[in-house]
Amino acid sequence: MNDKPIPKYQIREKTPEEHLDVIPNAKLLKKIKEETAKMNKEKYEWEQVIKKVEGYHENIEDLEKKRKEKELQVRDLQNKREKLKNELETMRNEIKQSRDNLDQKNSNLERYQEKLQGLKDEIESEKKYLEKDKERVKDRIKEIKTKIPGM
Repeated sequence: MNDKPIPKYQIREKTPEEHLDVIPNAKLLKKIKEETAKMNKEKYEWEQVIKKVEGYHENIEDLEKKRKEKELQVRDLQNKREKLKNELETMRNEIKQSRDNLDQKNSNLERYQEKLQGLKDEIESEKKYLEKDKERVKDRIKEIKTKIPGM
């Protein structure tokens, strides 16, 4: 048996060496140069487009970062607003409670003042009564003294 492996592809013909020495046609060379120049120009244009797209991508990333920062700022402001709103509500409740307490104390004060005035009037009337009673007792003592001269 043959120890050599069978080649995957077999080359049947070779390019003849005589065709390699042929000088290419000048028109063909000119067209190849023009086509190469066009391709280089197109390559340059595409590179510029790629640079613009990369610039856009960077701008988008920067704008995305700014958007996220603004979102965080907005969220912080909303949280602060809620906190201030809660504080305001708490303060309003405290003020309402203080007003209710003050109203209650004012009501008590008025009631006590009325009671005090009533007591003052009662004291005044008692004073008058006692003064009259004192005068009556004095008159009575005079009357008794006049009836009993020897005493």
